[in-house]
Amino acid sequence: MLEIMPMEPIKSTTIPQGSDWVHEIKFDGIRGLLIYNQDDFKLYTKKGYDITLKFPEITNFKYVFSGKSSIIDGELTVFKEDRHSFHDILVRARSSSELKIKSNIAKYPLTYVVFDILSYNGEDLSYQPLAMRKKILKDSIEQTNNFLYSDYYEDGNALFDKVKSLGYEGIVSKKIDSPYVPYKKHRYWYKIKVKKKILCVIGGINLEGNKVKSLLLGMYNGNNLIYIGNASSGLSQNDLSLLYGNLDSLRSNHNPFSNISKSKSIVFTKPLLTCWIKYSEWTDKGKLRHPQIIGFSDLLPSNANGVEFIL
Repeated sequence: MLEIMPMEPIKSTTIPQGSDWVHEIKFDGIRGLLIYNQDDFKLYTKKGYDITLKFPEITNFKYVFSGKSSIIDGELTVFKEDRHSFHDILVRARSSSELKIKSNIAKYPLTYVVFDILSYNGEDLSYQPLAMRKKILKDSIEQTNNFLYSDYYEDGNALFDKVKSLGYEGIVSKKIDSPYVPYKKHRYWYKIKVKKKILCVIGGINLEGNKVKSLLLGMYNGNNLIYIGNASSGLSQNDLSLLYGNLDSLRSNHNPFSNISKSKSIVFTKPLLTCWIKYSEWTDKGKLRHPQIIGFSDLLPSNANGVEFIL
C-alpha cells in the first residue's frame, strides 16, 4: 500500500476569482501516483493500491523524464475520439490476466496526464509553491501520446466554458502559491464539475414493501448490459405508481445485467424502458455518482451506449 496520500480538491459550485488562482482541466480517469527511481516504477491509485502491472507502458516514463527519481501526481486516462473514456480506463484497471493486460495496450492506449510533482531527484517539493512545482514538472518532461503535461490557465471562466464545449468533466482551481497537502484538509484546490446526462436502460426495480424504492440502471457495452447504479431521485409519485402498476408486464425471470447478481429486494425487468439520468461524475467502480432521473425516454435501449451529453 502507498503511504503517500494524494491532495484532493474540494467540491465547489463557484470558480475562484483573482490573480492568485490558476485553473486546470479536470481529466476524466483514474488518479495515478507514480514513484519513479531510475528503472524502478510503482504506480498507485489514490487509495494506495498498486496497479503497476496493469499499465506496463508506464515504464516508458524514463524515456521522457529528465530526472533520475521523482514522485509524480497525475490522471490515468484513455482518449477516444478526442474525449476521455472513463469506461475504457476502468477496463484496464480491472484487468488481471497477463494476456488481457497486453491486449489492452493497443485496444485502450494509456495517456498519463501529469499535473504535479512531489519530489525531484530526492528533493522534497511538497512545501514549495504550486507555480514552482509546475515549472519543474513542465521543464522535466517531454510530451508524447502516452505522457502529457497539464498546464494551467489564468481565466477560470473561459476554461470552464471550453471544457463544457468539449464534453470534459470540469476544472480544478488552485492557489498559485499552494503547497501539496494530503487529503482535503486545505483551502487550496477546488473542483468545479460540468453537469452531464446519459441515457440508461432500466433493467430492474428495487422494492420496499409495495413501493418502488429505486431503478437499476444500465448501459450497453456490445451485447452486455452493464449495471451502473441505482436512482430514485427525480421520479414523481405518479411515475412510481405507474411502474408498480405495470410491474407484472415488465417483470423478467432473466437477469439482464452481466455484472450483478440477484438480491431479495430486486425485481429484474425486461430491458425495454430507457430514461435520462443527470449525474456529477463516475466513481472508480464504474457507477454514476449522485444520479438523478430527468425523465423517461422514447429512445431504444440500444442507444444507451455510454454516450454522455452536457447539460
